[in-house]
Amino acid sequence: DNSEQLMSIDDDSKLLSFGHVLTTIGKIDEAETYYQRLLEDFEFIKHVDLARCYEALGDVANEKGDYDTSLELYHKSLKINLATSNKQSIDIASNYNHLGEIYRKKGNFKKAFSYYEKALTTLEDSSSGKSLSKQAICYNNIGIVYQDQQNYNEAL
Repeated sequence: DNSEQLMSIDDDSKLLSFGHVLTTIGKIDEAETYYQRLLEDFEFIKHVDLARCYEALGDVANEKGDYDTSLELYHKSLKINLATSNKQSIDIASNYNHLGEIYRKKGNFKKAFSYYEKALTTLEDSSSGKSLSKQAICYNNIGIVYQDQQNYNEAL
């Protein structure tokens, strides 16, 4: 009987969702605690939840301005998603988009563009109904990179 493991998976999804709520309302340290609890039981977490947990911890590090840690965590999430997901996955595109954001914040505009382009390519190949709104976010982020470079004509 796997009912105990199934309940654990359901609890893990709830912890992940609760961590997102805490992040949204600005309780970053508390959210981080919930994500760390998930990682402690990682052998029972579905791969997708493990990848999302690393991505969420990357978001926490990003909010704290710890861009190097954020990059490390986003890369861990991407590695899991590339190994376990469809190559046109929204999750993979999200990883690329987050990596682009961090490289932009670090002033590495070339890498930021590269990751935003990867996100766009992944989304264009996706059949998900969410891909159009995610593409719009990527185009917006590319515009922000141009703005950061004071290349206002391209930003438009």
